[in-house]
Amino acid sequence: MKNRTQGKIFVVMIVLAIVLCYLFGCAPEEEKEEPQAPDWTQGELLDVEEALARGLLTQEDLMSAAYYYHEALFEDGRKFNEDVIPKDFVPVSKDEATLTEDVVLAIKVAYIELHLPGRVEENLDYVEVTDCGTYGDCVVLLIRQSIFQGIDSTTSSQDEGDGKNIFFFEPVGFEALVWHRKTSIEE
Repeated sequence: MKNRTQGKIFVVMIVLAIVLCYLFGCAPEEEKEEPQAPDWTQGELLDVEEALARGLLTQEDLMSAAYYYHEALFEDGRKFNEDVIPKDFVPVSKDEATLTEDVVLAIKVAYIELHLPGRVEENLDYVEVTDCGTYGDCVVLLIRQSIFQGIDSTTSSQDEGDGKNIFFFEPVGFEALVWHRKTSIEE
């Protein structure tokens, strides 16, 4: 009788130990997939008007982007947009993690291939990329180039804003462009 009671107690203890191990971490952990950061190295360069027309940017996005763009050029984010961007405007915070060295390199390569196909390597040092904010799958950029000396890279025919629309002043050698990240759905 004593052996039978001891046997039952032993079985209950084993079952209890198994249940406790399962509940409190002795069970094998399931591999948890960490969410992967989006791959910004794959993308396409667009002009601001095209990104807006395709619905990739909103007017609010453009206000923040124009603010950062003109702040980088003139240290005055509202310059050329004083009638559009309010004095108390606070732009959306930039996501500094988006433009890694690899992403900047991909943007430079795409930019040079657009203007000087096949001459990327010798021109990489002549293109500078400045982040003007990340908006969804897009980064608005200020691109400064010293490759095309004497060629006007201005894409806008305006000399200044019209007071109704967001304006990006593009002096010779500077362009406002959008890097649109390719998503797995688009590939």
